[in-house]
Amino acid sequence: MRTGVNMAWNPEYRVSYSMRTYIWVRTDGSGETTEMRDRLTTVVRSALLDHPSLETIDTDGGYDAIIDEGTIREEFSDLTLIKGDRVLAGAYIGYDLTLNEIVLRKPIGSVLEIENTVFNKLAE
Repeated sequence: MRTGVNMAWNPEYRVSYSMRTYIWVRTDGSGETTEMRDRLTTVVRSALLDHPSLETIDTDGGYDAIIDEGTIREEFSDLTLIKGDRVLAGAYIGYDLTLNEIVLRKPIGSVLEIENTVFNKLAE
């Protein structure tokens, strides 16, 4: 959804996505498997709420990723016996991810030509 324009007349957009991050754990014994799944779910949830972990290397820096803590929901699967004492447990963390992005527009036509002329003169 377009939310407006910035000072340089570049359009600003806000897009929300419904996301899920899945967690699977397999080990011996149902107690250990459940404990590992719960601990891993806690770590992943904390990482999702840590704003710097959502950033990537972006030379333009024209976006901001936000996860609203109020949208986070967790669901756990039943334990599944695989073979012998091996047990599988799963979970997912659902959340809404919102991206606020400024789309940088390149000048067109005569403005681009003037900018190139000025740049070439400065480079000499």
